[in-house]
Amino acid sequence: MTLPSDRELHERLTGLCTYLVQSPPFSAGDDVSLTFRYESVTDESERTLIPLNVTWPTARRDSLGPAERSWGESVVLVRATLAKTGGQPRDSLNQPTGDYDPDALTLSNVRVVDRSPSWDVA
Repeated sequence: MTLPSDRELHERLTGLCTYLVQSPPFSAGDDVSLTFRYESVTDESERTLIPLNVTWPTARRDSLGPAERSWGESVVLVRATLAKTGGQPRDSLNQPTGDYDPDALTLSNVRVVDRSPSWDVA
């Protein structure tokens, strides 16, 4: 399986809203580490990034843990800054499409920190 490059992950995750950061202790300006898994939705041609976990804003992670590495070849750890959008983001992970949230937080300044060793970049 060919997985997205760092640049593609940055583009795909920037501006997205994940349920993992929508309540305290998270707020705009926080720098957080998030783990995602790249999975097939219906078949090999349709894939999505599934949010798995997030660290507290005060914690900083530099690599995937042993348990996360055991989740498979398509796991990635990113660092992102949370931004306030002023409304429902243009796209969303695990958020109802019609749901409008004036305080929604989205991911910005997304950087790949670590990925599964077998991640075959496009």
